[in-house]
Amino acid sequence: YYDDNYAALWRLQPEWRPGGNAEPLYLGLTIKNPTQMLLAVLDRFLGQVEANPDKVLLVRRADDLERARREGLVALLMGCNRSDWFGDCPGVIRMLARLGLRMVTVAQATRELGYDPSNETRSGGRITELGVRMIHEMNRCGILVDISHLNDVCALDAIAVSQAPVAATHSNPRALENTPRN
Repeated sequence: YYDDNYAALWRLQPEWRPGGNAEPLYLGLTIKNPTQMLLAVLDRFLGQVEANPDKVLLVRRADDLERARREGLVALLMGCNRSDWFGDCPGVIRMLARLGLRMVTVAQATRELGYDPSNETRSGGRITELGVRMIHEMNRCGILVDISHLNDVCALDAIAVSQAPVAATHSNPRALENTPRN
């Protein structure tokens, strides 16, 4: 994330654009918790969406996709590539759904409270009871559950547990590339 300590490096990154908001996310050097980090990044994202209503539309409902097409806008689906930031708090999921979150990739590269990632194979674990409750909360909030980072057992369990369709947005068929992530 961008802060004053990385200002010189940030300008070397391919995604940096001149004229962008150079305000740091944080003013101090303390270690941030995942929820605080997410909210800071989300604030920046939503600020950019709000500043460009002639270019982009945040997708909150399915009919927003048609509206974006009709008006020539880029449709943005807000997603998060990890789930540790909400911990065991369904209220955080509900709050972020109110702000426009519509997809969560459960798990990342380490074991989380409810899920085992693709590189955690020794446990043989299915989704925990907490994970089941959190997936059901995501279902109630209209948040798509992305299983791209889950191990095989956990991914199949998520498909069975979810009351709505799930997605694997950034993984591939194992028949094409035999890696644990696929």
